[in-house]
Amino acid sequence: MRINIQFSSLSLCLGISPFACLMPVFFLFLLPVNSLAQTELRGNFQNYTALQTTDDYDFIAIRNRLQLQFGRSANFGRFYAEKDILQRYHESVEPELFLRELYIDWYAGDYDIRIGKQKVIWGRSDAAFVTDILTPLDLREFVTDDPADIRFGIPAISVERYFGLNSLQLVLNPIFQPHLLPDQDSRWFPVLQADLPLEVHFEDSERKLSARNFQFAAQYRWRTPSRLDLDLMIMRWAYPVPAFSVNLEVFDFPDLTSLTLQENYHPSLMAGFSGSLRLTDNFYVESETLFVNQRLFTSLPFSPGLFDGFPANLPALLDLIQNANFLNNDSIVKKPWLHSMAGLQTEIFSTTVRAQAHLEFIFNYDEDILSEEYFPYFSLLATRSFMRDRMQLIALTRYQPEGEDFWFQFQANYELADGFEFSLGTNLFGGNEPPDLYGHFSFYPFRKNSSLFTRFAYYF
Repeated sequence: MRINIQFSSLSLCLGISPFACLMPVFFLFLLPVNSLAQTELRGNFQNYTALQTTDDYDFIAIRNRLQLQFGRSANFGRFYAEKDILQRYHESVEPELFLRELYIDWYAGDYDIRIGKQKVIWGRSDAAFVTDILTPLDLREFVTDDPADIRFGIPAISVERYFGLNSLQLVLNPIFQPHLLPDQDSRWFPVLQADLPLEVHFEDSERKLSARNFQFAAQYRWRTPSRLDLDLMIMRWAYPVPAFSVNLEVFDFPDLTSLTLQENYHPSLMAGFSGSLRLTDNFYVESETLFVNQRLFTSLPFSPGLFDGFPANLPALLDLIQNANFLNNDSIVKKPWLHSMAGLQTEIFSTTVRAQAHLEFIFNYDEDILSEEYFPYFSLLATRSFMRDRMQLIALTRYQPEGEDFWFQFQANYELADGFEFSLGTNLFGGNEPPDLYGHFSFYPFRKNSSLFTRFAYYF
């Protein structure tokens, strides 16, 4: 049995009934408006097809996405709703209705107030998320989705106060929402190599509406007319990537023993900054850091070799339980954690290049923690436009030296006509096989998902 102990499947359902999905639309049209107000209806239709370039050359993604955006002005502000109708032909013929945002904007002088399901996007990283952890991501099909399509809103109240070029934003959220991860049987489930002679089960965490789970985040944006942009933030938030508690079930019929891995999230105080400094007209330096006071990590008091020659008799099984110390909660530890990024941006031969280096660091490190004390990785983004911006080439890669694994994406976007766009590209995954019970995300399990893809989009 191969298991992953860094991520798990998440069975949270964000689909809603057709009636509930259409309710916001009727609501927007019934609202009173001022005489100059207009009702907006925008959206796009996309077809995405990805063909595997290894093994059986299967289609790994075939989907249609209809995205609708409704807006209507009122005397005090604006109403907005955004939803998707998603059809995945390679999985099911049943369409999925996905409500991304539904909120009310209230403009009051120097204040902007937003109430409802909304996206809150912070940070400057290209192939990672450092301070940008408030808005959850739909990762069920991983990198086959466009970055603009993987975010979905959280129920929140956002208040922003403007001070000239600067501003202060406060976000209040009553219900924690983690990322939406692939199911365990999905080709995108990040399965790492750990051969255990046990049945392994995954369980989601329980999320309840309570004062303990209440979250808040504040960000002060400092903007200068010339060279420096700086964002300072403090928050009490649950980091959206889970750690797993490990429990051994003895005589769990019909299996003699089984492992249960359960997601765990924990709200913690955090502080961070994100900034960009323009040194010359063509050279920028960027940096971003998040400090988490208490992040959860999985810690196991045994080595992967403990399961070699796993016994089926009772005396040896009891000895295994005693030595491994499974029957307690020691598999979860809380440690201070830092995630930092430093990068630069410049233009070379009409090509915009952004290079970024990341480092994750665990304070007060224990050897039993599955994650490494230091975990660096690097990303490179290059973009270039042609034909008066009608054609754009984009190359993005991320390399992780600890596992010597990588992801590379290249795509060419061409505007066929006003509103019509065609894209052709590739996703490549590779690297070395990680060790058993590897505690970090690895691109190696996705090497068979390397693919060529096309995307056709019509915007209206």
